Amino acid sequence: MDLIKKLGKGVQIAEAERDRRRHEGFVADLFRGKASFSLLTPWHESSHEEQDKAERIAQEFKGLLRTCIDPEEVDRTDEVPGEALEQLCRFGFFGLKLPEEYGGLQLSQTSYVKVMSLVASWCGGTAASLSAANTIGVGGPIKHCGTLEQKQRYLPVVSRVPSGFAFTEKEAGSDPASMGMYALRVRSASGEVIGYRLNGEKLWTTNGPKDDRRFLSPLLCVIAKTVDKPEELSDESKKPVFSAFVVSTDAEGVRVVQRCQFEGLRGMYNGVTEFKDVYVSKSQLIGEQEGTGFRIALEALNTGRITVAGACLAIVKQCLLIDRWWGCARKQWGKKIGKHELIGSGMFASDLADAFAMEAMIKFASGRVDRDLDARLEAAVCKVFASERGWRVVDNTMQARGGRGYETARSLARRGDPPIPVERYHRSFRPNRIFEGSSEILSAGYVIREGVDEYKARGEVLFSRGNLGKKFIASLAFVADVARTFFPAFGGSQLRRAVHPSLRRHARFAERYSRKLARSIILNSARYQNRLVHKQLLFNRWFWIVAELFAMSAACAYASYLSASQRDDRFFSLADFYCREARIRVQNLFRAVARNNDAAERQVAESFLKGRYDSWLKEDIISIVDELGLKADY
Repeated sequence: MDLIKKLGKGVQIAEAERDRRRHEGFVADLFRGKASFSLLTPWHESSHEEQDKAERIAQEFKGLLRTCIDPEEVDRTDEVPGEALEQLCRFGFFGLKLPEEYGGLQLSQTSYVKVMSLVASWCGGTAASLSAANTIGVGGPIKHCGTLEQKQRYLPVVSRVPSGFAFTEKEAGSDPASMGMYALRVRSASGEVIGYRLNGEKLWTTNGPKDDRRFLSPLLCVIAKTVDKPEELSDESKKPVFSAFVVSTDAEGVRVVQRCQFEGLRGMYNGVTEFKDVYVSKSQLIGEQEGTGFRIALEALNTGRITVAGACLAIVKQCLLIDRWWGCARKQWGKKIGKHELIGSGMFASDLADAFAMEAMIKFASGRVDRDLDARLEAAVCKVFASERGWRVVDNTMQARGGRGYETARSLARRGDPPIPVERYHRSFRPNRIFEGSSEILSAGYVIREGVDEYKARGEVLFSRGNLGKKFIASLAFVADVARTFFPAFGGSQLRRAVHPSLRRHARFAERYSRKLARSIILNSARYQNRLVHKQLLFNRWFWIVAELFAMSAACAYASYLSASQRDDRFFSLADFYCREARIRVQNLFRAVARNNDAAERQVAESFLKGRYDSWLKEDIISIVDELGLKADY
């Protein structure tokens, strides 16, 4: 606990509010030194009824998208057509996951990802608004945490209209300690809390401002600190109480400050919202319970991360189809560019294998959600993997297309070239590495923090003062943990059920290296002790080892499933190639755990941040930092 205090108030809040349930699932077991292939078989399949429903809704979406939404026009105007919004409301597409009894379509997570991927493949801005409404908007929090009365009151409404989410502030992003938005308790004469008055300003309100005067959404889910008086915000002795409220955007005191513009995802409605003495009744407190707001926000993000990964995969598939066409159509130096090794072998092959691994991971994670199984770690790994590897795929497509990739689709069309929107994909894909938990926070922060939690809990006894008896018992437990990592954790039967014989050597690699990962965590924890929490570069290497082992295992199991259930053997070669490449990356990551330049990197970073290189950096340029009068105090 002393260490947590040293890391600051924001870390203390995150630690206090985190979901403390023991992690279960394939990724969690990797941290324990097990590749649990029994979890990968039988591969999850939706019911025929669910598949038919998803396909019907997908067809309705295809018709709507093709007739009502021109993605190039949305990109140009930064507006989704009013007719399209009306149709989305009429079909109930803002309630894709809400129960049918409240007017929703009640899609499973697998079906929801399928439908949202379709939308993302056509128009990123529309997908962003739909995804937000269906996960972090009012519907999700009320569905999971609201009272029966709140469900009956709000869910029929938000299944037919977009709803928004307000969490981030100018000084409070991933670190909630600096949140300034507060909900002042309003009490009756007897002292009972009957309502709240909200005051503050929210940055990047999702599905908030439609323009600089009007809101898109009639309802917002707003996170605020609950206080008896504003002075409590600066009182560090007070534990912050975060609460979630349903707020009507036409309530007195709610005002659009500005709609924000972004590099990509045009048509996404997002901006700054002011709340000035806005009264909400106690019935608008989600769950009618204070102190659950931060947890509600975190829980809403879990399944949302799988959806982001699905949207990334949709664009990756678009880019690969462009690659295949362009690799065959374009000739340079006497042959098709796809036959040049740097393009075909160097880009297209690895990108195709990554896409297959992404799909396997996303389907596995979605299947766990559909069966009400823990998928918190799988969701986070999917999101980071798909956004990071997907970004490379999109960038490779731009590189392969050359100047035509950087040119807008409108410009290409004007001179008679096919209007392939690679430039738009490139702009709109980039925020996937930031939204719903940046890659850095999810990898070195969330996934590793949660993955090593069991080791941390037992290790705290060793690092505390006194109590030699408990320390001796903890030491024996760690020795036993290390000993177990030298022996396989599963029998041959579960491997035979999950993985085709042609891929089993890769599965055995995953099992063997999961044990090596557990040894690395235990030994480095003992080495660094309380300093471990600062070793983010080490954490990042561990994360990518976990991600690669998960991707390898999921790809092998998925290819085996497709062969057995659909007699489709095309994907054995893809899974095999992915695993061959992943094995090299995993081995290199372990080498970097043992031998690296982390200390030298830190020294260079310190010198840079202290301004040692400023004079050189400013040579022969006009410094925008100086032009704006910005000061860097380290």
